[in-house]
Order: sequence, then C-alpha cells, then structure tokens
Amino acid sequence: MREGLRQLRASQSSLAAVFGNRELARLVLAWGGMTFAMWAYAIALSVYAFGQGGATAVGIAALVRLLPGALASPFGGLLGDRHSRRLVLILSAVFAGVAIALSAAAVIADAPAWVVYAFAGAFTVASTPYVPAEGALLPQAARSPQELSAANVAHS
Repeated sequence: MREGLRQLRASQSSLAAVFGNRELARLVLAWGGMTFAMWAYAIALSVYAFGQGGATAVGIAALVRLLPGALASPFGGLLGDRHSRRLVLILSAVFAGVAIALSAAAVIADAPAWVVYAFAGAFTVASTPYVPAEGALLPQAARSPQELSAANVAHS
C-alpha cells in the first residue's frame, strides 16, 4: 500500500512538472487527442466492417488500414526532420481528421465498403508523421532533463 502511494505521488509530481510547462502540456494533450482519435477510428471502422461482411471484412479493413501506413512510415518519419515539426504535427492531424470526415461521409452516403477502407488507409498514412515529429519536439519543449522525463512518463 505504501509503495502504491509513493508511485501515485511520483506520477502526480510528473504531471505537475509537465503541465507547468505550457509547450509540454500542449504536446501531451495533443498526443492524447491523437491517440484517442486513432483508437476510436479503429474501433468504429471494425464495427462498420463487421456489419459489412463479418470477421473477414474486419481483417480486410485492418489490412487496408495498416499496410499503407507501414509502407509510408519510413518516409513519414523524415518529414519532421526536413520541415517544421510543428507544421508536420498540425498537417498530420488535419489530414487525419479530413480522412476520418471523408470516411464518415462515405458511410453516410452508403458508398461501397472499399471507399471507406481506402479512407482508413489515407488516415493511417496521414497520421504516420505525427509520432516522430512529436517525439522530436518533446526535448525541445522541455526546459530541463526532469521535465523531459516527466513528459515521457505523462506521454506513456
């Protein structure tokens, strides 16, 4: 019990350090939003695919969603090194949001399932540069090694 309280205090201390730095707080909150969007979209797509064709369609949707991202990830990771990392974060989130919106519009319009799956692949490609750019910004936003460590704790 005592060990659990010590860990809880350490976590609270880390969060206080992160949220005491405006830039780190914005990065951590943005990461939380992006993570939520990724998982919520994956679940919604799986539910949609299951309704379209059962477990087989869920597997196909997952493949179409993940394969383009896997192929794009080496190139997406370079974008933050060659361009403004802040701009890469913003554009990645915007394009990912557009892909989600287009996917929802395709479902509403009763488009063929492959169109919805294609937008899912576009979402993954669009979100690929986000994580490397965000990871590269954390050390720049931290004012001390302790803040960086705290940001890594809050991030995970």
